[in-house]
Amino acid sequence: MAILKAANEDAPRERLIFYADCFCEYAEATENIERNGVIVANPRTGAPMQNPYLTVRERAMAKLKPMMRRINGDALWAKIDVLTD
Repeated sequence: MAILKAANEDAPRERLIFYADCFCEYAEATENIERNGVIVANPRTGAPMQNPYLTVRERAMAKLKPMMRRINGDALWAKIDVLTD
């Protein structure tokens, strides 16, 4: 939040919180995909299946895209490599 607030001093707190939440969803999903791959084993059957975090990441990005025009999140995106290492 501190990073977002510093780059968006006039933005409403609620908007920054929503952006931060969506960013964290995206980062967590990306980390899971990098760790487990695009194809994972179904927990019940062991059959290969698409990693459900692909959908989570896609939905998070769909929420982030419209906000990217109003919120400067560049400093957060620069840190995503750190979050997923």
